[in-house]
Amino acid sequence: METSDAPDIAIRLLGPLSVRDDEGRELDALLRRPKRVALLAYLAAAFPRGFHRRDTLIGLFWPETNHEQARHALSQAIHVLRNELSEEAILTRGEDVALNDTVLCCDVTAFEAAIEKSQFESALALYRGDFLSGCFVSHAPEFERWLEDERARLTQAAAEAAWALARLHLHRGELVEAERTAQRALVLASTDESEIRRFIEALSENGDRAAAIRFFDRFRERLQTEYDLEPDPKTQHVVEQIRARRTPSDPAAPPSRHVSSTTELHIVEPPLVGRHQLHDRVFSLIDGGMHSGPHCVFVVGSTGMGKTRILDECGQRIASGGGVTVVARPLASDHDAPFSTLRMLLRGGLTAVPGAMATEPRALGTLACFDAVLADRAPPIEVSNSTDVASALVSLLREVGSEQPIAVTVDDANLADGPTIETLGAATTLLREVPFFLLLAADPTDKGAPTALTRVRSRVGRDFHGVTARLDPLELDDMRQIVEYMAPWCSSVEDLDRLSRRIQYEAAGSPFLATTLLRHLESAPTIKEDLLTWPARDSTYESPLPISVPDLVRVSVVARVGGLGEETINVLRASSMGSLALDPQLITALSKVSDSVLEASLDELERLGFIRYNGRRYAFTAPVIKETVSAEYLTHGQRQRLRRCAASFLATRDDLESRVLRVELLARSDPGKDSFAEAMAVAQDALSAAADRTARRALAAAERAGGVDNAKRMALVAEARSRLGSRE
Repeated sequence: METSDAPDIAIRLLGPLSVRDDEGRELDALLRRPKRVALLAYLAAAFPRGFHRRDTLIGLFWPETNHEQARHALSQAIHVLRNELSEEAILTRGEDVALNDTVLCCDVTAFEAAIEKSQFESALALYRGDFLSGCFVSHAPEFERWLEDERARLTQAAAEAAWALARLHLHRGELVEAERTAQRALVLASTDESEIRRFIEALSENGDRAAAIRFFDRFRERLQTEYDLEPDPKTQHVVEQIRARRTPSDPAAPPSRHVSSTTELHIVEPPLVGRHQLHDRVFSLIDGGMHSGPHCVFVVGSTGMGKTRILDECGQRIASGGGVTVVARPLASDHDAPFSTLRMLLRGGLTAVPGAMATEPRALGTLACFDAVLADRAPPIEVSNSTDVASALVSLLREVGSEQPIAVTVDDANLADGPTIETLGAATTLLREVPFFLLLAADPTDKGAPTALTRVRSRVGRDFHGVTARLDPLELDDMRQIVEYMAPWCSSVEDLDRLSRRIQYEAAGSPFLATTLLRHLESAPTIKEDLLTWPARDSTYESPLPISVPDLVRVSVVARVGGLGEETINVLRASSMGSLALDPQLITALSKVSDSVLEASLDELERLGFIRYNGRRYAFTAPVIKETVSAEYLTHGQRQRLRRCAASFLATRDDLESRVLRVELLARSDPGKDSFAEAMAVAQDALSAAADRTARRALAAAERAGGVDNAKRMALVAEARSRLGSRE
C-alpha cells in the first residue's frame, strides 16, 4: 500500500501516555480506550518490529473470547485506530498487521536507536518514565506478562545508559553531572550493586570522597526503604576503605586538592582526563568481560604517561564487579631469572585467592617450584619445560575463575622475564570461557624488554580478545583540565590558558611531570609568577623557563621533604642507598630507627606520594625522588659512609639482588681491584642464571670499579658483554 502525504503522528509510551497529531493536539478519545492503546503500543514496540499475525494479537488481547468474535473485535479496533490516527496508520497484509512507521513515530523506537548509537544523553531525554505507565488491560494475562517483561527490559536499558553517561562525565572530569546522572541510574535500578561499587570507587579516585560516601548513603537509604535490605558486604567494604583513606584534616568534606598548610601535604590524583575514546575502549572491554573471557589489555607508553593509573582503574572495576586482581610490578633491580615474575605473582597472592587450592595436585606441585609457601601444601615437581608451567597456571586460573573474575596485572612488563610473559600469553589463549584478564603495561623504548612481550602484543585482538592502548602525550585541552583541577589559585581565564600552555610545553604532555609541577606550585609563589608571566607577551612558548623541568621536579621533592620530621628524613636518606624497592632491614640498619618509627615513617611517605605499596613491598614512586634525596639531603661524606655501611650489611646475604646492590655501592665508595673482582663474579653468576638485567648492572659496576683506563679489566668487561649480547 502506498502512503499519502499524511503528517507524522507522535506516540509516547515511555512515561505518561500521549498520542498527538501533527499539530500537537492530544487524541483524548483514543487514550480513553485502554485495549486499543495497548494494541497500538504492541504494534509500535513489540520485537521483532513489523508485521504480526492476527492470531497472535487475538491471543494477547481477546484470549477468552469466541474466535469469530475476537477476529471481529480486532478488525473493529484496527478500524477505530485508522479513524483516530490516519487511514494509512495501520497496514494489513492478509493475516498480518503492522504499524506504518512512515506515518507514525514512537519514542520507544527512537530510545532504542539512540542507545544503539551510544547517544546516551538523547536516550535518557526520551525515557520519561515506565513503559505504558498506568496502562491496564483486563482479561489479557499474556499481554500483561509481555508488558511486565518489556517494562523491565526498557528500564534496565535506561539504567545502563545512565551508568554509561555517568562514566563518560567522570572521564571528562564533570563530577557534578556524573553524580546527577548516577543518581538517576540508581532510581532506575537500585539493586545493581556492581555498577554502584564501580561508580563509588570512581568518584573517590577522581578526588571527591565525600560525594562517594554521600552517594552510598542515598543508595543504602533507598535499599532499606524499598526492599528492607542492607547493601552487599562487598559494597560496604568498598565504602569502608574510602572512609579509611580520609585524612585527619578532612573528616567530612571533599578532599583538599592542594597544600593546606606548611607542614602537611595532601596528595590527590586529578581526574582521569583526556583520551576519552581510548578509555572507553579499555573500560568497555573490562565491563563487558566480567562474565566471559579471556581478555587482554596491553597499555603502551613511555615513563610518566599514565600506564599505572589505567591499570589501577581496570583493577578497581574488576574488584567492583566481584573479581580479584593479583599485581606484579617488577623493577630493574629485580632478579630476572626465568619465571621470576611468576614467582612474584604467586607470592603476591595468586595462590591465596578463592578457588586456588582446588587446583589439581600435579599443577600445584609444578607451581610449588616457584613458591616456598605453596611447597608446604604440594610437593614440588621438577619442571622440564615452560609448557608444563603454562599448563599448571591454566589449571589454577580455571579453578579461580570458576569462583570469580580474575585479573593478572604486570606493570612495567618490559622489566619482567621472558618465560613468565610467554606463559601468561599461552594461558590467555587456553583459558576459553574463563573470566580472566591479562593486564600488561610496558615502555616501548626499553631495548632490554623480553621478545616474548612483542609476541604477546602481536596476538592481542588476533588470538584472544583485547585492546592495545597507546598512551601518547596529552593534548592541550586535556592538560587544561588537569591544570584547572589542580590550580584553583589560577582564577582568570587568561591566566588559566597561559598556565595550561606553559605546563603543556614544559611537561611535554606527560601527566606525571604536569601533576608534579602543579603540586609544587602550591607552595612556590615565585615560580607561580614565572609560569604565569613567562614568556613575555611578544615571545613564544618555546622560550625556555629560567629553571629547567628536571630542576623544578627536584625543587618540588625538596619542598615536600622539607615538611617531614627528622626521623622520617633519616628513613628517606637510608632508603636512597638501596634500589627502587625499599629494604626494611637495610633501612633499619642504616637509620637506627625502631620498627614502630619505621612503620610510621613509611605510612607518611606513602601518604605523601614519595613511595607506593603494591601489597608486597614498598618502592619509590619515581627514580627522581630517590636521586634527589641522595643528592640534596646527604653530604658527600655522609653518602660515602652510608654506602660503606650498606655494603657491609649486604655482605651477610647471598641472593643475587643483594650482591649486585653491594658491588654497585662498593664501586662508588671503594673502587679498585677487590670491588672489580667481586662485581665480575656477580656478573658471571647472573649470566649463568639468565638474569640479564642483573648482569648488565654488575658489569656497569665492574667498569666503574675497575677504572676505564685499565685495559686488562675493561677487556674482561667487554668479553662478558659480548656473551650477554650473543643471547639477545
